[in-house]
Amino acid sequence: MSNRISAPQPSVIHLVTIFRQIASGEIKIPAFQRDYVWTEKQILSLLDSVYESYPIGSLLLWRVDKKVLDVAPRELTSFPDVQDSFPLNYVLDGMQRLTTLFGVFNYSQGNSIEKLNVGYDLRQFRFHHLDAAPQRGQFSVPLASLFVPKKLLELQSRLASEPDGDALLETVLKLQAAFQEYMIPTVTIQSAEVDRVVGIFERVNSTGTRLNSVDFMRAITWSSTFDLSQRLSDVTAELNEFNWSLDSDTIVKCIAIMMGVSISSESLVELRNQDENDLHAAFDALPNVLRATADYLYHNFRISSPDVVSYQGQILLAFMLTNRGTIEGLSENFKKWFWACGLNEQLQGKPDTYVSRLLSDWAEPRREATFAAQVQASFSARDFLMRPLRGGAALTNSFRMVLARTRAKDLITGVEIPSTEYLSSSSTSQFASILSKDEAAAALNASIFSSKLFSNSILLSLSHDTSSLNIQKIIVDALEAGRLEDLESQLISSEAAVALAQGDHTSFLSKRAAYIFEYCLSVTS
Repeated sequence: MSNRISAPQPSVIHLVTIFRQIASGEIKIPAFQRDYVWTEKQILSLLDSVYESYPIGSLLLWRVDKKVLDVAPRELTSFPDVQDSFPLNYVLDGMQRLTTLFGVFNYSQGNSIEKLNVGYDLRQFRFHHLDAAPQRGQFSVPLASLFVPKKLLELQSRLASEPDGDALLETVLKLQAAFQEYMIPTVTIQSAEVDRVVGIFERVNSTGTRLNSVDFMRAITWSSTFDLSQRLSDVTAELNEFNWSLDSDTIVKCIAIMMGVSISSESLVELRNQDENDLHAAFDALPNVLRATADYLYHNFRISSPDVVSYQGQILLAFMLTNRGTIEGLSENFKKWFWACGLNEQLQGKPDTYVSRLLSDWAEPRREATFAAQVQASFSARDFLMRPLRGGAALTNSFRMVLARTRAKDLITGVEIPSTEYLSSSSTSQFASILSKDEAAAALNASIFSSKLFSNSILLSLSHDTSSLNIQKIIVDALEAGRLEDLESQLISSEAAVALAQGDHTSFLSKRAAYIFEYCLSVTS
């Protein structure tokens, strides 16, 4: 039980007390947090919420007795540059909110984020951003003067001379009290075990742009001779040379695979404890293994970019088998699994722990029954009949790969469409609808929000302007010209084409969907 984290300590703290703790250096923002990205609208909305005593969510703090993380510079946070004094609290969740609140009440011209220069209009009762040089006579209170006694006295003296001075002064006092009395719930965790803290951080961090364990790890000082950020940049530059861009999270998980570490978030930080020479060696070897992985996926699935691979787990498994030198020996089984994974959408919403078990299954000899369960088809003809193409979706990406496998031909020119055109991005702009939306809805006797159903779409070369084409006529012309192979390359059977020529839209869509289904089923068996 020694590895259990101590119970989080919840409390409710006055906003001004938090300001004092920030000013003294008791609360700091770690460098791994995203830059300050809030818009002016978000800033004003937060201030309105506090003024109206609405809840704005809790803060998550990590209390430490020694330096664990680098601190973000002042220009990114509005926090003061104060020497570390331990114990202190790192902000794990709430950076944008704290930067906003501390920044507007401690705004300093030329030394702060410009959009944090906010005032309150005493006559119109609203927060607004102040100009660099406010107009004379404007009765707005700069929030940066609200808790500075000398500035506040000067403001009160000026307001007292106005005809409605008493009302203005009362509004100022109400404004000050609203922020002075506001309390924010905080949860403080205490643990020296970074991996445990990472697990908590990932589970609770859901505001703004989601951060992950790699973002967290960047901030940890591994040693003076190993810089994770620099090594990630080096690998990314090498991958860009062969147009295979991966995010940092995937790259670090590939390193973990090479070093025999689980890819779960809690386990990834174990990389900190690996020998530095081994880490450098893994990063040096990584680009070549990824290039070999990319080559395998291209030659077997015509994939030109990882953007059209639906799941990170598919890339990781291909990488692991390539790194182990076993992918060719397991190629037939792997290809069936790869197809089934995308067509079944079977990694949708699955956590890293699930993918980690998957990798373990493939790392050792497995029973045939286990493999058979992983490639069991769960998709149906109805999926291809009723569902629309959707950029980035697993079923859509798999459909692209199927068309590359059938060497889809342009039905206008009869020339094969280069797979690099449609397997380099997740856009669906290259697909054209056969029936109009109204025609498809009538044929299916159902409401649809897009005419680009799997059963109602064909692939065209990028050179065509789809808006001026009669797709139904193109298909019928190909049928009448006896170009059945061209139609089949687009997964349009002769029976479906005949139904379209006869104006039987219902039969066309159902026969097309059934033909797509049968072909997709064949690649998983």
